[in-house]
Amino acid sequence: MSNVRTRMMDNRFLLYIDILGFSDLVSDSPRRIDDLYEVIASLNAHKHDAFRCVIFSDTILVYNVDGGDTRRDISYLLMFQCEFVKDLLHRLTNRGIFYRAVITSGYFRHYQLNDVPCFYGTALIDAYNAEKDIKAIGLFMDNRLLRFCDIFHHTPFNDSYSFVYVTQALDQLEGVCGCKLPAGEIKMYIEQTELNWNGGPEVLHLAELCRNARSHELPESVAKKYQTTVEIYRRRYPHIVSRLEDNQFDIKFAFPEVDWSAVISRHPESCAYAIEERNEF
Repeated sequence: MSNVRTRMMDNRFLLYIDILGFSDLVSDSPRRIDDLYEVIASLNAHKHDAFRCVIFSDTILVYNVDGGDTRRDISYLLMFQCEFVKDLLHRLTNRGIFYRAVITSGYFRHYQLNDVPCFYGTALIDAYNAEKDIKAIGLFMDNRLLRFCDIFHHTPFNDSYSFVYVTQALDQLEGVCGCKLPAGEIKMYIEQTELNWNGGPEVLHLAELCRNARSHELPESVAKKYQTTVEIYRRRYPHIVSRLEDNQFDIKFAFPEVDWSAVISRHPESCAYAIEERNEF
């Protein structure tokens, strides 16, 4: 009976996050790697009792330690895994660092022998292979799980995965842009709802995606991934993308109704406050 229970509990919902361009960061700016690890250590995923994280090199794994037995429970777990990616997106604002993430489910084990962490499973292999085949940037969910994803919007990407829009503040901002309201009303709405603070990081993220999609300095294969991603965002946020493209990807000119200076000056925000212990080996 215990073996059956163990097998059931080894079926997890796995969030696999790959930090892009990690090797270049290591070679060019080790200090940025230290800063990146502070960002990773500060993520909300570490504080949720239903999940556990595994960090190795440029990869973050977040899986559920229990639950997932009912439809409602699965939706809850997937919602929070999407929230964790949204949290990472916000914390990476203006750092020039991007990620590609995959959510899937399947067999996954994680345990420790003395001081040696051990983890493996078909879910990990599936996520690794899927992530390498996706030529775009952002979060992608296994299509088998979409029926449980009832909070975050998504759009098909390929036969197996769909892109998930974790940019919920952009949904609000797109609605405002599409209404053609007077500038004064737009300004009042954005400031009263604090959409400048909640949406600012997401607009800055999208602006950098757009900028890289037009870059002549990036290798063509890399620029293509940004271009593909921008087109995915364009499907859901045509007014926002159009404003950015028409104003050289500058948030201040794309949305002149609002003073963004405080939001821009805040990012990148140090995550050193979250570090409770640091041991050097």
